Amino acid sequence: MLGFVHGNPEATAYFMVSYASVAVFAAFAAGVLLSSLAEAVPGSPKLAPALAAILALSATSQLIRSSKASSLANFTDTDVFDDGLRRALPARAVVLAHNPQTIFRFWGGEAEEANRPDVTMVPLPLLTYPKLVDRFVRNEPELKPLLRSYVLDGRLSAAELQSLAALRPVFVEMDVRVDREMIDLIVPEQLYHRVLTADTTDTDEASAMRTHAGLWEDIYERLAKPIETHTETQLLWRHYADSLYFAAVGDTNAGLRTVAAGLALNPHAKELLALRQALKEATPGERIDVTPFMVR
Repeated sequence: MLGFVHGNPEATAYFMVSYASVAVFAAFAAGVLLSSLAEAVPGSPKLAPALAAILALSATSQLIRSSKASSLANFTDTDVFDDGLRRALPARAVVLAHNPQTIFRFWGGEAEEANRPDVTMVPLPLLTYPKLVDRFVRNEPELKPLLRSYVLDGRLSAAELQSLAALRPVFVEMDVRVDREMIDLIVPEQLYHRVLTADTTDTDEASAMRTHAGLWEDIYERLAKPIETHTETQLLWRHYADSLYFAAVGDTNAGLRTVAAGLALNPHAKELLALRQALKEATPGERIDVTPFMVR
């Protein structure tokens, strides 16, 4: 009845009590049927226990059949993403995250390693949780103007972003909620986009584009093969978000590169196909209105 945040990796965990309840009721129902059977055929006292043992063994066979698919013992893809999401960020960075997977992976990684206590990750979809904004402001007062404007307006203020970027490195996770005004203030860095400061030059921006391409080559080299389904979903979304950015700033070649990377994962993604067509029809360097491609 409550539902859950779309894309939340803990969605299944929310229903674990329900799953356990179903299992208990199923076991109870089996017990009632076996008891009735024992009473119906009193001359075969071993029949009901034998059927109970068969049911138990059948349940065990399901565990054996699914253990390999459900085990994360050898799953290392999250570690590949952790470098760009957390470990390699500059000192005292502020990360404004939109994606629930990014948020929970950041918290999970820090719970395991605790090697970036200087980095502040602000979970934008969760800021309406009671007292969360108050905690950020209390611990880091320089965040107050930005978070206050976000809570009041429901969007990140470009002016407040640049003001904060003058004090600390600020990163925004690219998303459909990143509007055109913000896109003009950011360049790709690591797996986020860094908010520009006043002294950023065109050379800096060009270097960021080249570094971005090299970063993704390294990620694909390190990912397990074949690519796992949930990893593929993450890759597809990140390539799409990057494509929106490059199309909006007029970097046609980079836009076509990221669109191609996404279509390699899902050749039938209609948004990517439409964006590829728009990029091919555009004059090189032309900024594209990406509003029609903002999937919500």
